[in-house]
Amino acid sequence: MNRFIARTFGAVITAGAAATAVNIPASAAAQPAHRSMPVAYDQSSAGYVSSGWRFRFVAATLKVPALQSITGDNGPAELSLSDGTHPAVLQLQTGGGAGSITYDNGLSHGTMPLAPRVGNILRLSIYRDQAAGRDVFAVSNTSTGRTWTAPVTAPAGIVYRQASATASLDNATAGAPLNAVRLWSFKSVRVTSYSGIRGTVTGPWLTTELIDTLDGTSHGQWVLFPRPPWGNSDQNFTVWKPESPH
Repeated sequence: MNRFIARTFGAVITAGAAATAVNIPASAAAQPAHRSMPVAYDQSSAGYVSSGWRFRFVAATLKVPALQSITGDNGPAELSLSDGTHPAVLQLQTGGGAGSITYDNGLSHGTMPLAPRVGNILRLSIYRDQAAGRDVFAVSNTSTGRTWTAPVTAPAGIVYRQASATASLDNATAGAPLNAVRLWSFKSVRVTSYSGIRGTVTGPWLTTELIDTLDGTSHGQWVLFPRPPWGNSDQNFTVWKPESPH
């Protein structure tokens, strides 16, 4: 589970400061910042985190990637809504198959009875149903037409103030490829506020870029990083393993 979403944004620094403080791999440095945004560091996850508003919905489309040759590079992609301490999380594992899609909101957890194959296109979403006091996890395999929804009771009174789309790795076992490797592609990312305002990972709310480094600080070697968002209203982005330092 993404540990960053379960804590405050004390580690956030400006994008400009991050560029001078980090051992930036050549593949990442070649990509100019899409726009100035805060940057934070973690020891397991990379992607984008929306905050500053109350959120009720997050969704993204992902293609199930094949397993990487280095076992440690086969971490999951994840969507989440969180109040800063308590997350509702929907995960998709690399390689697909039975048991590859799981959900957890602290009170309930389970496995979606879907077994997507490598190359299948999935639409994943989490919806906070305030009126019914529940979280609704949904996955649709657009390649097969199969859909599954898991509505589960949410903690009483919870208000989700963060929405994230990230990918994770085990830093202790992750490899260091000779060339940068794209692990995940997030497309058609959507985020909705409690009041019904719709946006993507870059707003209209505050967006924080999350980078995974070996020690979870701006001075650590990069392990996993997101490319700048692109497409209509910045609704797409990819997550990469940087090339080994040289």
